[in-house]
Amino acid sequence: MHQATVDEQERREAAAVKLRMTSTPFELSGFREVESFGVARGISVRSHCQAERFIRTLLAEWAYAQSYRTRLARTHALTRYLGYYNVARPHMGIRGQTPQQKLATL
Repeated sequence: MHQATVDEQERREAAAVKLRMTSTPFELSGFREVESFGVARGISVRSHCQAERFIRTLLAEWAYAQSYRTRLARTHALTRYLGYYNVARPHMGIRGQTPQQKLATL
């Protein structure tokens, strides 16, 4: 029984080391806001690709676009960016419409 506990602890430690080795500085910074957009298990490949694209867009256009002095400033910038993303930013995947425009036509 004790050996199983030790093995489980070793697996957890190895997973933590692997995460640190493969994570970006952004992910290691303790940033939590984007985690709420995590991808659930069992979703379609298409949905997964869309989620990955959204995350890449967030990183390029919001997270790395400028530096933030505080977490609060970063959180406020995220709120503003998501408003822009959903209301004003055209999306090529929906023929240049904004998500808000696309929803209005459904």
